[in-house]
Amino acid sequence: MSKKSAENKAIELIEAAQLSYPAVSKINVLCNQVKSYAKRYQELLFQKEECIEKMTSLAHSLEEFNLILSIPGIGFNTAVRLIAEVGDIRRFHNHKQLNAYAGIDIRRFQSGKSFFKDKINKRGN
Repeated sequence: MSKKSAENKAIELIEAAQLSYPAVSKINVLCNQVKSYAKRYQELLFQKEECIEKMTSLAHSLEEFNLILSIPGIGFNTAVRLIAEVGDIRRFHNHKQLNAYAGIDIRRFQSGKSFFKDKINKRGN
């Protein structure tokens, strides 16, 4: 779930809570549990952001980082994740090898005069 979606859900929950009658008292163990889960979720979001920032600072020294950033719709987050997943892109000799590694190669079935619909195959990373 994205940060924006989580924030929207949290706002909806707060609005619903303000309109509802409390089912448990504020000293109930369930309230403490929900607070604990919310705090842990915030900590995980913070750790994720820190990790992306560290990855971005490391990726700035790579020549492919700016090249990937030049693709429309790709920002820092996507670029560093792509580099982390693929590694050195120069190890692939052509686009078909990269597609197969990523698991988005086309699977084609044909037998004699029968042709079946092409599907994207999800086998790789």
